[in-house]
Amino acid sequence: MPHKEPRTGKTLLRATAIVFVVRACDFLFSFLMSSLLATRFGTSAHLDAFFMARRTTAGIADAVGKLIHMTTMPLIVRQMDEGRSAVDVLRGRKALTIFAGLLAFTAAAMVMPGTIVEIFAPGFIGERHEMMDRMVAIMAPMILISMAFWLVSALRQARRSYGLAETSNMVQRMLMVGMLLILVPPLGILDVSQFLVFASIIALLIMLLGSWPLLK
Repeated sequence: MPHKEPRTGKTLLRATAIVFVVRACDFLFSFLMSSLLATRFGTSAHLDAFFMARRTTAGIADAVGKLIHMTTMPLIVRQMDEGRSAVDVLRGRKALTIFAGLLAFTAAAMVMPGTIVEIFAPGFIGERHEMMDRMVAIMAPMILISMAFWLVSALRQARRSYGLAETSNMVQRMLMVGMLLILVPPLGILDVSQFLVFASIIALLIMLLGSWPLLK
């Protein structure tokens, strides 16, 4: 029988369409989440503190995670081309050094959140400072959660698999929108911070479960 060439064009088109649709839905849920936060809490010190605490924790982790994602991708691809385990890239000395640094920053954010607030939001005083202080301590674990998410995403993308990361992010936004629609009020902004960490853990678990064969 003649050998059939893989339909690379159709596969690429299908993968692009799936990622586009999921990312569009993720954008919609992200917009709804921001709108609901504004509706529920208005222009308040609580909401200012929430957004700054989120940028200080998950925002920094996302920025560092994307950088590490770009730098580790060529190493992962080379490992695969040489027939070695791609996971070995994550066990090297450099990877462990980066992880140790993020772990130290996470511990500092949980133990001394006031110092983090003074560094990243020096203009916050009174209620804003107090609320951000408490929310930084709550959301600090998102630094490590986000880093793990980006590393697993790099492993998947090295194997040309893109949809699961976008789906995981969308699920996180969906959970947040549902929480804001149903549970706020009576729950307040600190509860939203805690639920954001929970939703991030769910997104990471989806990534880990969907990528388990790659992590063995």
